[in-house]
Amino acid sequence: LVRISPFDANKRRHTSFCSLEVMPEVEDDNEVEIKDDDIRIDIYHSGGAGGQ
Repeated sequence: LVRISPFDANKRRHTSFCSLEVMPEVEDDNEVEIKDDDIRIDIYHSGGAGGQ
């Protein structure tokens, strides 16, 4: 949403946003089993000045 705010004396454009998350209801009696072979772990290391 981009609008001109009626409360801004300089009549600048203001931006707004909204986030919506829809999740199904699930029963509590469900068990999830994750095998070790299904898990992947990646480790990264950076170096140098300003590395991220």
